[in-house]
Amino acid sequence: MLNTIKYTESLVKELSKSDASINTVFSAAVVLGSAWHDIGKKFVPTEVLRSSNKLTEPEFSVMKQHSQLGFDFFKTVKSDYDLDTQKIISDVILYHHERYDGSGYPAGLMGSDIPLSARIVAVTDVFEALNSSCRTYKCQYSFEQSKTTIVEGRGTLFDPIVVDAFLAIASEWEKILYFTCCPGKCT
Repeated sequence: MLNTIKYTESLVKELSKSDASINTVFSAAVVLGSAWHDIGKKFVPTEVLRSSNKLTEPEFSVMKQHSQLGFDFFKTVKSDYDLDTQKIISDVILYHHERYDGSGYPAGLMGSDIPLSARIVAVTDVFEALNSSCRTYKCQYSFEQSKTTIVEGRGTLFDPIVVDAFLAIASEWEKILYFTCCPGKCT
């Protein structure tokens, strides 16, 4: 998750160069949102979270609930965050699995109907998952494989503007990346 925060910080900074709506308050809130984005996994059964195989359809249905569960949990948290910051964090938690083409979850939002904060964290979350997730059925991706996956998702999975910003700073992400191979899985 630490890398997700770092990726989010750099991506928001890059996007702010061309989008005046990305001010310091928005930027800080999106970074906070990236730290909270998967809090709902706390409420997903361990056997689903730690599955050593690709998730079955029923297991994936359970996993997809983590966005709503996290959103519901965050609403109960007492915090000193102002209302705008709470809204941005909530949007990230709830919508970071929405896809630009409308194929995501939980609401099937499309394009600019997805809050910008969630469109940003969608890219950082996927990039981090590809690089750090070691599963018995999948090795970690290299930087180039991850970059290719993000680029191939431009306009379908991810907002083209966010992907373009990612490409502008990809070399920074390569430096952040701490790539370790799954023992006995990658050669």
